[in-house]
Amino acid sequence: MNFEYNDYYNQLYKMPLMTIIIAAIMIFGILSVLVIYINKHRKVNLYAIGLLLACIFSSILLVTGVNGFNAEIKHDNPTESIQLRGVISDIRTVSDPPRFYYEDQMVIPKIITINEVEYYCMTIGTIEVGDNVEIYYLENSKVVLSISLIE
Repeated sequence: MNFEYNDYYNQLYKMPLMTIIIAAIMIFGILSVLVIYINKHRKVNLYAIGLLLACIFSSILLVTGVNGFNAEIKHDNPTESIQLRGVISDIRTVSDPPRFYYEDQMVIPKIITINEVEYYCMTIGTIEVGDNVEIYYLENSKVVLSISLIE
């Protein structure tokens, strides 16, 4: 399976960064309005509770953006991928993964371990622990651009 650098860059850097910025603006705006409202009316009613709930939602959005953010990918050069051959010793799922599609199938991000180093890999479920694979990955972010089974 081969994946484009731009897909990874958009899903692991741009989208989480935009989510973080939007959530931070929402939190600041909501808290500002909430403080002004409470100071002006000196009571808490349904409107204030709604603003507080919106602030909590924005905080959840902020945490989600931070969890998906991969700053290292910005410093990678896709033309300088590194080749590695080895046996997969562990496969873990990624929490709150971004959605990718490969040949009209939803792809599942996994953290695979080869030679005791972890790599961020997209798969449609065709790799397993013990498989002998060849990967091309980005040096800083350890994002796998290509993975194939070796017979």
